[in-house]
Amino acid sequence: MGTISANDTDDLTQEIRELHGRGMYDEAIRLAERSAEAIVAQHGPEHPELADALYDLALRLRDCVLNAEAEPVMRRALAICEKNLAPEHPDVAAGQILAGLQWSHGIYREYVDGSSALEIAGRLNRERIAAPRGREWNASTINGSRKRQNGIINNRLYIGKIVYNRQRFIKDPVTGRRQARPNLPSEWLEQEVPELAIVPLELFEAAQRRRSRYSAARLSHRRRPRHLLSGLVHCGCCGASMIIVRDDRVGCSARMNKMTCDNRRTILFAEIEARILKVLQEHLLTPDVVTSAVEKYRVERERLAKGRAKRGGRRSASWLR
Repeated sequence: MGTISANDTDDLTQEIRELHGRGMYDEAIRLAERSAEAIVAQHGPEHPELADALYDLALRLRDCVLNAEAEPVMRRALAICEKNLAPEHPDVAAGQILAGLQWSHGIYREYVDGSSALEIAGRLNRERIAAPRGREWNASTINGSRKRQNGIINNRLYIGKIVYNRQRFIKDPVTGRRQARPNLPSEWLEQEVPELAIVPLELFEAAQRRRSRYSAARLSHRRRPRHLLSGLVHCGCCGASMIIVRDDRVGCSARMNKMTCDNRRTILFAEIEARILKVLQEHLLTPDVVTSAVEKYRVERERLAKGRAKRGGRRSASWLR
């Protein structure tokens, strides 16, 4: 298939739909694949038109119950949209809706029926169903933040409402990275898009009522000051970071947030610190190590003193001239 114009694209889309409507599913899928390949050849792999073609291909695959093949196609289309458009653009929102058709309704129903976000995340991970951005599910992916209205349970996209301007971005002057800052709810903008609704309003509201009963974070889950060893202790079974799980005990974050690790053991943070200090004392405070450190310190002090004396001599000579 050679160069294609906008009219050609419309004609191909219509032909694909006609083939699909006549029950010629394999032919429709093959033509949708050829259309996407032609767009890549003409415009490159990140062109917005490719996202439209991939969305159409993914829907054809899903209609044929080929979910495993449809999912990566849908995610690639969504990634192209997010790269070319603003995160809150209606086309990106529509892509997120389409990508969520496979699991969103089931998540709301399970949540309302009493399953916790962690239990739901664990089931999805065991069934190898990818999260919205293709990674593993996390309890926070489902719960999100009520203040920012993100996460699956709080996302009003699923009832056909797009909320704009929830946050702004500023640049950290030290790291240069963008950081999100929430805007006041009075500054939010909401647009009704009922054609994108995929979760019944009654089910969404029931989820919000249950969410509100558990909105206050437990003391063990609230933000704590960083320790000297924060981020440096890892699970011996899966390699995930160890986090505070209750009181001053730490456990595997993959177990606590994703249910992807079988390590149930916890340990007092004070015990970890004591073990590390003991090792440091045994290996760094031996007579040989102390003697070597003191000698290196003495040599460095002498080098710095000689440098200062030399610079002082040059200044004196310059003054005398």
